[in-house]
Amino acid sequence: MGKHEKENCRPGPLQLNETSSDCGDAEAQYKRAVSFEEKHDHRTALKWYRKAARQGHTVAQNNLGVFYNTGVACDADTDKAIKWFKRAAEQGNAAAQLNLGLCYSAAQDYVAAADWYAMAAEGGDADALNRLGLCYDNGEGVKQNDGAALHCYRKAAARGFADAQLNLKAWYEDHAAQVEQQHMEAELRTSHLEHKATVVPLVAHRAVSALRLSAERAKQLCTKDTATAVVIALKPHSPPACSWKGGAGPKGSIGTLHRTTGFACPP
Repeated sequence: MGKHEKENCRPGPLQLNETSSDCGDAEAQYKRAVSFEEKHDHRTALKWYRKAARQGHTVAQNNLGVFYNTGVACDADTDKAIKWFKRAAEQGNAAAQLNLGLCYSAAQDYVAAADWYAMAAEGGDADALNRLGLCYDNGEGVKQNDGAALHCYRKAAARGFADAQLNLKAWYEDHAAQVEQQHMEAELRTSHLEHKATVVPLVAHRAVSALRLSAERAKQLCTKDTATAVVIALKPHSPPACSWKGGAGPKGSIGTLHRTTGFACPP
């Protein structure tokens, strides 16, 4: 499935939408498409998405790409799907940027996929952040970078994205020895600062407190109960609500195109 959007709006009385949509109003055409899709009349929805998309409505362009990609109410056509995803993506639509990344990843063009994931991630898309983390983790389309992967997983996990939370847990399990080493180094620095605390008590006190906090956090992340450690690591964050649906798999999985918000995917 493709990542499908629905704006925060509800169509008004159908007769009013018919009047304005017939007069060429792109937003009205988009709303009309939504109303037909909610009724599972996908063929008519496709017709109105196409009309709105041709007028530059980015959400309609993305959703039209989903229809072509999945073959809902039309013949599946990846080239047409990419065409409409790209039109929306180039206008800053994050869902379309993510969908382009998924299309290029499926075609094993990992450089292009990583580029589009990065664009979507700039807007805070949690799925794109997680997938960009996978690119850095596996060295696909970008140079392998553990730190960048961890950064992406953390940001996506803090937004409540379940796959990123699993990948974050796996990252800490894979790098347990490295984190333990950092913990030991932090402990040594803490002891050194405590020795010098008599010379510069105020500065040392602040530094020791900060290092103790980092050391304790590293120690927690090296516990056998890694899942608990991840929860501890995420506590300082205040994740916003994140609505998502889809078949994105955990670490290493390409997953499938998916939709967000609103109604269910067409069968």
